[in-house]
Amino acid sequence: MADATEPAIEIDADVNTIADLPFHMMGRFPKPLAIGRCRGEDIVWLSSRDVFERIRDLSLGIRTLGVSGGDRVAIIAESRPEWLLCDLAVLAAGAVTVPIHDVREFRRLVRRARIRIAVIAVPAEAAQSVVNTVVAAGVKAVLNFSPGTLKVPPDVKLKSVDLTVSLESLSFFLAQGDLDG
Repeated sequence: MADATEPAIEIDADVNTIADLPFHMMGRFPKPLAIGRCRGEDIVWLSSRDVFERIRDLSLGIRTLGVSGGDRVAIIAESRPEWLLCDLAVLAAGAVTVPIHDVREFRRLVRRARIRIAVIAVPAEAAQSVVNTVVAAGVKAVLNFSPGTLKVPPDVKLKSVDLTVSLESLSFFLAQGDLDG
């Protein structure tokens, strides 16, 4: 319970939607350790700057795949930082996230929700099967966070993001002491 003498928290005028929040927070409250992900016994951290840049880059990437305001984007992933980043990037692009909890329901959801793009982040052994399901349902653009190389027909746009390279880059900056983010 807040003390009556505490000042009220004001919401800035530049925060109109939840998609505005990461961009606002990056400028107002930078943190060196914003989101962590478990890697074996270790935690690999992303700074608020890293989070902001990934959301911005993913949002721009989603737009280059042809997504515009109001379009539906499916996210097929385990609970992990990439899910959150993709969700916020979709919202920042003006699109709508359609979470997929059971890939067997995907074809029905594509028709019902008019999904234009799918984001996948599943284990390597399931990735090709999932992308085959996505393509068979009629989706023509896939953003892939899963490890390995995927094959899609020529009329389907596929963009793969190699998280290993991204984590190596972050590790380099951490080793250099660049934590001001």
